[in-house]
This record gives sequence, C-alpha cells and structure tokens, in this order.
Amino acid sequence: MKVKYNFVNGDCIEFEVEEKFGKYIENSRKRESNKARHYRRKNISLEGVVYEGREFSCSDTYFDDLELAEHLERREKMLAELTETQRRRCEKLEAGLSMREIADQEGTSVQSVHESVMAARKKLEKYRKHP
Repeated sequence: MKVKYNFVNGDCIEFEVEEKFGKYIENSRKRESNKARHYRRKNISLEGVVYEGREFSCSDTYFDDLELAEHLERREKMLAELTETQRRRCEKLEAGLSMREIADQEGTSVQSVHESVMAARKKLEKYRKHP
C-alpha cells in the first residue's frame, strides 16, 4: 500500500508500506481528522468575537442544548424533593457561599445549616446511584 506524507514545508513523499501499517496510518488520520472537526465545532470562533461581538460567536450546538436541557431538568427534579430551606441553602452553597456565610445571612447557627445540607445530601444520594 502506498502512503503519502506531506511535510510542513510543503514537500511531499510517497512510500510503500505493508497493508496492515497502511490501514493503521489511514485509520489514525481519520481519527485525527474527526477530532479536529469536533474541536472546531465545539470552540468559539475568535473571528466572530472580533468582528461581530460575543453574541455572534456562539459555540453551542444542538446536542449541547439537549444536554443542557436534560441537566437542568434533572437538577429541578432533584431540587423538588428538598424542603424550601434545604433548597435555598443548597443553592447558596452552589453559588459559592460558605456555611458560616449562609448562617449569618439567615440569622441561624452554622450547625443548623450543616444539618439541613447533610439531610439534603442524604435525600439526593439516590440520584448518584440511579440518575
């Protein structure tokens, strides 16, 4: 089997290899090409950012939107099982607040916040096992 190789400087050579090596090189090039296409599809176009602004350089695809919708639906289903206090405190933790900051904001003890978060974690444990 003949294999063609293009150098960076533009030179090109062809050489003969065994069939199994030729197939391996061919499959390797296909995988590399697929990865490159996937990478281009997943990344923001810098030209779009420069010339048209960030809102025209969206990197989302149809599948990304589906995945996000499924994630948000699952999140809402999980949070629906919590009490209002547990939900509020978990959302604050998710936003980056510490348990002490949450306790200060709500005028309660850190122990109370900790207990409600641990109870929420226990309720949500089943989602880790069975999404």
